[in-house]
Amino acid sequence: MILKVTNSFLRCGLRGKRALGAFAGVALVVPAFARIALAQTLPEPDVDCVDLPEPKLFIEAGDTQMTMLGDLARALRDAEEPLTLIYLPRSSCTLSENVFKGNPALEAMRYVPSVSEVPSWDGTPHQCNNGAAGSPIDLGIAATFVSSCSESVQAEQPDTVAIFQGPVQAYGFVVPEGSLDGALGGITREEAYYVFSGQGPQNNVVPWTLDANPMSGTPTVYIRQATTSTLLTLASNVAPTLLPASSWVGYRLSGQQDRSSVVISGVANAPPSTRDASIGLLGVDLYDRARDRLDMLAYRARDQRYGYYPDSTPARRDKRNVRDGHYVPWAYTQYLSAIDGNGAPLNADVARIIDLVSARLPTRLVSQAGVSPAFDLDAMEILAKNGLVPDCAMRVKRDFDGGDLSLYTPEAPCGCFFETIQDPELASDPDWVARCPSCASAGSCEVGVCRRGYCEAR
Repeated sequence: MILKVTNSFLRCGLRGKRALGAFAGVALVVPAFARIALAQTLPEPDVDCVDLPEPKLFIEAGDTQMTMLGDLARALRDAEEPLTLIYLPRSSCTLSENVFKGNPALEAMRYVPSVSEVPSWDGTPHQCNNGAAGSPIDLGIAATFVSSCSESVQAEQPDTVAIFQGPVQAYGFVVPEGSLDGALGGITREEAYYVFSGQGPQNNVVPWTLDANPMSGTPTVYIRQATTSTLLTLASNVAPTLLPASSWVGYRLSGQQDRSSVVISGVANAPPSTRDASIGLLGVDLYDRARDRLDMLAYRARDQRYGYYPDSTPARRDKRNVRDGHYVPWAYTQYLSAIDGNGAPLNADVARIIDLVSARLPTRLVSQAGVSPAFDLDAMEILAKNGLVPDCAMRVKRDFDGGDLSLYTPEAPCGCFFETIQDPELASDPDWVARCPSCASAGSCEVGVCRRGYCEAR
């Protein structure tokens, strides 16, 4: 069932606001004094990256991919065929340029310890030091379409580097937990235009009527850099011509300090005086991990009569409205790799990662002998638990950021399995069970095909 937001969010017209028209470019202002919203702090490096176990891959990825990479890295460290992932958060367009030009990573990077090293790992990555010359990047993971980056970045792509499609990453607008009523449950495209162009106060965009980023005092609007997937994808789905990513207004840190954790901290910790007026941009996967601190707004896009949440209800995690095209701020992640003469990844371990995240066929990760607790899991579980949607669970597709959606039928649908990983309680819902009956083997389904333990559509 697709949830239609309550009539209070019908908003076919704008409440006391001008029609979307004249654009006023407002420059971003970041005061020099300290703010309360800071980037995540990690432990100091405890090893040189070069000394970590072989085989290993060096990866730069959008910061929305960090939790997925951490979980995948933990499983791969202890798998029968072990692989060490060494990774670094970087804005999608910057990492794309780095891969295209062969720029090494110079900073400290993240890695995940094995079970034998840290049996009770809490999810916080460790760090390792790069040498003076840095480390060549084996794999780049842009969390949106590389075609959203500047023409100068796209022009750097050599014939020897290819882009492979990864799972879907959705984005949205978040407010402090418990603030949905003040926003009437959601935000329209028109309201987003005014709020993030700095025109919320003069256009009475209730409740976002305070200064987005005052020179003194607390910010109320938290954004990301214009090279990040978060801002690029949301800008492409609001008003890309009138309000390109470079013109969005709000508080953000610069360089490698610009992180989604800054948005989470700033919005979740908003003081009472600005709480209802606080809003930020965030990957839906990161929101899922902060639901006790944030609420995700429904979004009403161009030509829509209603607003939609990413999930079928605010309490679910099924990403059903993303998958069927009702919730539109999403993009494919894109995996950048050097290729051989046949167009395949040059590095066999990169090819392994791309196969794992494609989830087109069940790919199991099995623990080494002696690892406790032992594991034997479908790699899709790691994607689903981190809010990413594999191609096989999608029912719509698009060709570029903000582009029109068209119906899509994957070769081997996996929507039922995906939903149970995201939301195990569905298995006790009679309506869901009727749509997705369990099965034991091929040929055991009255309708559809048995895949990953469920009767899928085909």
